[in-house]
Amino acid sequence: MEKGWHKQLTDTDMHIVPGINDGAATMEEALEMVEAAVAQGVNTILVTPHSEAFDRDADQVKSGFEKLKKAVADKGLPVFLYPGCKILCSEFTVDKCIRKLRSGRYPTMAGTDYILVEFDPEADSEDEVRYCIDELVEAGYKPIIAHVERYRFTDVQSVTDFRDRGAEIQISAFSVQNEANAHIRNMANDLLAKQLVDYVGTDAHGMDQRPPMIWEGARVIESTYGEVYARRILVENTRRLILED
Repeated sequence: MEKGWHKQLTDTDMHIVPGINDGAATMEEALEMVEAAVAQGVNTILVTPHSEAFDRDADQVKSGFEKLKKAVADKGLPVFLYPGCKILCSEFTVDKCIRKLRSGRYPTMAGTDYILVEFDPEADSEDEVRYCIDELVEAGYKPIIAHVERYRFTDVQSVTDFRDRGAEIQISAFSVQNEANAHIRNMANDLLAKQLVDYVGTDAHGMDQRPPMIWEGARVIESTYGEVYARRILVENTRRLILED
């Protein structure tokens, strides 16, 4: 990790607010996850609890984020944390999602117009995704589709269409090399080969379950698809997700 940009990676999807959803269970585990990320070159993390946690108690989630941010600072870890939310969206809930975004119950990515959205992994058709993208864009938001390679309907054509409609695309670093499911692994690499990926995250939920492993994927992206593209999706693109303090 000699190059300067290797120490400026952004993880756009981590579940590290202690005790929220199925992410880090305790503050100790959350800090361990942050330390692991920093050791791999991450200096910015978008913290993305699932939207259901905000539905239950948005104030608790936001308070938990602030406590985590303070604990990271107290420990002297050289990383910036920004609030976000992974919004579960469908054709039946997209109007409610927009209302909750507008009310502030669902945070956008670091206060920007970008939002991280996910869909039912068992969905068979991309039509629902198209509908949601159109509604979210019409409402003034910039949707990022989380871990797009995992959906059953995903292929190069559908992802190209999603981007043409105004969405941006995220994949998980784990999918690039370590994913056991060949379809998911191949899909992630097909999208990278076509340069259809805009962001990379870990979707880390703990140290044992889906740990914060970004460097192995980043290394493969650089060696296989080139340094310029790797730097773009791991560092440069993520700057537009962050408002200047």
